[in-house]
Amino acid sequence: MQVDICYKIHTAFGQGLLESVYESAFACELRKREIPYLRQPEIPVYYGGELLDVGFRADIIMGGKLLIELKSVEQLEKVHYKTVLTYLRLTEIKLAILINFNVNLIKDGIYRKINGDVHWFTLWPSCLRGKLCKTEKNIAAYRKPSLQFCYL
Repeated sequence: MQVDICYKIHTAFGQGLLESVYESAFACELRKREIPYLRQPEIPVYYGGELLDVGFRADIIMGGKLLIELKSVEQLEKVHYKTVLTYLRLTEIKLAILINFNVNLIKDGIYRKINGDVHWFTLWPSCLRGKLCKTEKNIAAYRKPSLQFCYL
């Protein structure tokens, strides 16, 4: 579903726009599909039991279970991944998707992270790039624990 939304937006706009445009389009698609979400929710930070006055905000949180962080940059940097990791830790959400719309093919700009997992994975591992799994049997063949791959 999220990948479909990304593909639809990337097909319509291409690359090179501001993140806020992609975020608005993403929120529009979620509304159309009647999917519950929060846009730019504050992420509280506590220190010593006290709420700190800081301004962390996630781009989109879907159903309180999936954090979506949108980017439109030439190349994702370590700080982008670390920011998502911080948001996951602070919100205690288990799954995040980091999306960079500034790529030729949107599949090359989508990454997922499971809270507590040490690796980032593209939604298309190298064994699947350029291939489409059309049956559940084919998809199940790639659901190996060693890949820790998540189909959305």
